[in-house]
Amino acid sequence: MRGYRNVTAEQAKNAIDATGSRIVIVDVSSAYLEGHIAGAVNKPLATLETELKTMDKSRPYLIYCHTDAASISGAQAFVDAGFNPVHRLEGNYAAWTDAGYPVAVGKEI
Repeated sequence: MRGYRNVTAEQAKNAIDATGSRIVIVDVSSAYLEGHIAGAVNKPLATLETELKTMDKSRPYLIYCHTDAASISGAQAFVDAGFNPVHRLEGNYAAWTDAGYPVAVGKEI
């Protein structure tokens, strides 16, 4: 299936910079508190189906995790629920940190 677009860390950073708070960055992992992209919200795969029902379908989304399997499942869940556009961060959190982009630890304020 698929209806999301894979993006590199650089493309994701550029999209975030260009859209400001319009793009919703979603970490679908259970390791969110250990480190996440600054500004990301945590919607773990285990609760994602329920969470999707209350989210704004009119905004663009960037989905990532710490593994490909989880981020692919998460991105596909967004697409299957009617979200568009949906982007998936290739290389996930590791690609983001390897590029030296900002991260946060603990809960976002």
